[in-house]
Amino acid sequence: MFLTITIVTVYTGDLPAGMIGSLLVMVVFGEFLGWIGDRLPIVKTYLGGGAIVAIFGFAYMVL
Repeated sequence: MFLTITIVTVYTGDLPAGMIGSLLVMVVFGEFLGWIGDRLPIVKTYLGGGAIVAIFGFAYMVL
């Protein structure tokens, strides 16, 4: 639910600029990427799970 709201606000440009908007994006997308990483078998077993996916996901977003 929050992921959908965040994606819509980012796409429409209604997300507040500054720290509040970026904190919302980091929390929601970080939780989503962590959820994905905890369910991928190879990543979960050998690389550390959701934390590593969240770190690399946000590193990719910076590019």
